[in-house]
Amino acid sequence: DKFDWMRNNASTASRGTGPQFDHTRPGRGGFFAYIEASSPRRRGDTAILQTPWLSPTDSVGYCFSMWYHMFGSQVGNLTLDLGTPTTSQVFFSTHGPHGDAWKQIQRTITSD
Repeated sequence: DKFDWMRNNASTASRGTGPQFDHTRPGRGGFFAYIEASSPRRRGDTAILQTPWLSPTDSVGYCFSMWYHMFGSQVGNLTLDLGTPTTSQVFFSTHGPHGDAWKQIQRTITSD
């Protein structure tokens, strides 16, 4: 990847971008991870945020839930890949901007 995710609990450095606060604790110190999409970023730059491997699931699976906020004129794509040690597939993908609002996705993950 070309740049890194950052942790924050207040407005981002660039004007006209967001979020202003974490969706779970508005104004009370919650944190969120974000990437700066403004300069010096260029089209095609990527930032990877990777979780630890999950244990295999039963037939019910895991509920994956995530909130995202894509506000600003330079917003690009958000793509979530679901992978195993040997394969990877797009699990969720969207491109912005989506306005100054938090959005939630929920998906069931099974290891069939």
